[in-house]
Amino acid sequence: MSNKVYIVNNGGHDYTDAQRFGDLVFCTHGTLDKFDTSQMYRELTEAMFDSQPEDYILLTSLTSLCCIAAAIFAQK
Repeated sequence: MSNKVYIVNNGGHDYTDAQRFGDLVFCTHGTLDKFDTSQMYRELTEAMFDSQPEDYILLTSLTSLCCIAAAIFAQK
């Protein structure tokens, strides 16, 4: 099975270099409401549903979004 690289937000950057670590999965897209952490959690939980221990997170975008993504991975 191929590893996945979960990119917490597709902010328009070039992420092609991350493909050497696995298939790219974008969890959220564009501008986010920095105060709506519940919505961030819902979107990340859905996007990371099939994540495995050997997968990666590419931290980008809001610090709160990255923290929530790391917490979801740690819980799994």
